[in-house]
Amino acid sequence: MTPPLPTTPPAASAVSFTRFARAFGLGLLAHLGLAQAHAAATQARMADAFVDSVGVHMHANYLDLVPYSTGWPTTKQRLVESGIRHIRDGFYDNNTANPRLIDLAVTHGIRATLVFDTRSNGLLDQSQIAARLHMGKTKTWNVAGANRTLTQAIEAIEGPNEYDNSPDPNWIANLRAYQLALYQAVAADPAYSGFPVLAPALARTTQIGNLGSMLDRVDVGNAHPYPGNQPPASDSLSTYLRHSQTVWPGLPLHVSETGYTNATANGGVTEAVAAKYGTRLLLNYFRRGVERTFIHELADLKPGASPTARESNWGLLRNDSSPKPIYTALKNLLQLLNDPGPAFTPGHFGYALSGSTADICDMLLQKRDGSYWLVLWVEKPSWNPSTATQITVPAQTVTVTLTQPALSPVAVYRPLLGTSATNVALSSGAFQVSVADEPVLIRIQPSHPSASLITYDGSSLAGLTQTNWIATTLNPALWLGDATAWRRSSDTATNSIVFSAPRIDHFTARIGLGWNTTTASGVTFDYHDKVVFHASTNGSTWTPVPAFRGIIDKTETEQAQASARWLTEMSPAGALPAGTNYVRLTVPSTTGSENRPLIFQFDLSQTGTYEGESLARTLSGGFSTSHPSTPDASNGMHVLATSSTNGQWMEILVPHVPPGTYALRYRYRTSSTRGIIQASWEGANVGPAIDQSVGPDFIETTLGTVTTSTHGSRLFRLTVVGKNPASSSRTMSLDRIVLVKQ
Repeated sequence: MTPPLPTTPPAASAVSFTRFARAFGLGLLAHLGLAQAHAAATQARMADAFVDSVGVHMHANYLDLVPYSTGWPTTKQRLVESGIRHIRDGFYDNNTANPRLIDLAVTHGIRATLVFDTRSNGLLDQSQIAARLHMGKTKTWNVAGANRTLTQAIEAIEGPNEYDNSPDPNWIANLRAYQLALYQAVAADPAYSGFPVLAPALARTTQIGNLGSMLDRVDVGNAHPYPGNQPPASDSLSTYLRHSQTVWPGLPLHVSETGYTNATANGGVTEAVAAKYGTRLLLNYFRRGVERTFIHELADLKPGASPTARESNWGLLRNDSSPKPIYTALKNLLQLLNDPGPAFTPGHFGYALSGSTADICDMLLQKRDGSYWLVLWVEKPSWNPSTATQITVPAQTVTVTLTQPALSPVAVYRPLLGTSATNVALSSGAFQVSVADEPVLIRIQPSHPSASLITYDGSSLAGLTQTNWIATTLNPALWLGDATAWRRSSDTATNSIVFSAPRIDHFTARIGLGWNTTTASGVTFDYHDKVVFHASTNGSTWTPVPAFRGIIDKTETEQAQASARWLTEMSPAGALPAGTNYVRLTVPSTTGSENRPLIFQFDLSQTGTYEGESLARTLSGGFSTSHPSTPDASNGMHVLATSSTNGQWMEILVPHVPPGTYALRYRYRTSSTRGIIQASWEGANVGPAIDQSVGPDFIETTLGTVTTSTHGSRLFRLTVVGKNPASSSRTMSLDRIVLVKQ
């Protein structure tokens, strides 16, 4: 356990925290088991939800210690490069610490959970709450060219830290009273009311049940389940999960401190074992339903600490800010699973494990590009506490059999070794992988039927799902050259068509009146509110899609075929939900007298707009990436890759590219730190080298045309080939890639 903090700041998150958090409790007890049972298809979780679950504890006000004094520039850079989005620190009134926290939030998108812990003579002091909150919203520091308050760094507020270690003989009653006063003050202040309040964490697991119900004073549960020198599954998390049913029932749980010290002579493990245990711990906690886990801590507090100095050896970084193996492994893990963007509902994918599966843990994740990421590891001890020596855990050969179609090969990643993939071919839908006591990530790309994604008319829709529709042949001269279309065959039953294609991004629909008679009958038709659209990722769960001019509100009199025409053209009012693979058009049944068909023709397209931050990336040695947020970027952020020498590259997997010829467009952000970048597609250079250090803020340029004859994923690479003398570095930016069908 760590000593009580003077105060600690909260970390910002993509998770929506509110006072009403209890409404979306995670059902934590459902995740207690280590083994996962598999149905025909397993429900995946968002890959980026795991990335967003990771935080780190730091001490921006420890100005007498190297990582936070002279070493801060390097410490900060390591934090930014790690891919960690959340920090935990203290709610300080400190003119050095607070600007640092604000800078991390506004410049790098790393937000803070801040521990609120005001004491006098070691005892909680409620009288200081109002003044400290007032400071946080009124005192300003000039950061990134503007005067800013501490509230701009906050994403959550945490109650007092490990107060059961205090000298207060009435600590339970006083802690409950303080937490209630803090909660009510936060809820009553508009500057803070949007931030969730975490429960106070205790140092002793046995005391948690003595707190009694905290539902009237917390939004999120909190725990400090340190595993000591035991494997990640051998910790006290289960105790917190049990007590959550009485102390904060129905609320999400955060672990605001946990980790492994490298004080091997005082309950710790070596740096190598900490890399294995630490990554497994984060995966295991996420798998068991913990919403956010903060590793304690960012950097070792003292240099050359002895193996008995327990409190000086917790860092992801050493005291000189050099990376430990756990830092590198975690950075690689987060980079591989990084997939920021709006929330989506992951799909199901079928797989089964066989072979040497004893003590194998598995977890299925999915990214917005449709790829599934299967995570495997062996949950066995890697450390012998009795002898203080590392245990060699033999690798186990696991056969993974896919029960749904997938593209071959699959890509296997080992974060403790790097971010490069080893491709493994599928044989009859199965492959073998070697798994030991560290995470193995396997990227599986589901296969989709090849399909022309541009125009779906009556002839090309023959294999799709339709109800109460029949095809009809019309005079092509009347329908813009199209001789075949779909017609509504009945007014007394609901009529629907489901359009299927990988990654549908948008559609347009032309709707008209048509029939096969040549003489008008004079019948009047009322087509008000006839057309409804829904989108789906899996063809079974549907989301309404608002369409621009998507509701027909017309009264038409039947005319002869010679004067038939399109009534309207529709397209979505906004982008379709991420991961849309199906669009359903429905015309509800009516009780009116209309008995003539509507004619539909669709342009259901994959625009080929690929957000850089959502794509799978592989980096050459020496490269690292971050995802700066900026409102002018497509989707609000772009990928920033750092490089020091020519020849370093970033390779992007562009998924679900159908056959065809495309104009390849590339959008990036310019800066005086950028290099000269050459783009290539499937190994061949495309377009001239681009000097990203010149020009307006964002530029989108057409590199040239590319052609593919088969459906599948394609490789787009950006390589550093030089530097403008006026530029200070060789960084590169990727905002988005756009493929425009020619």
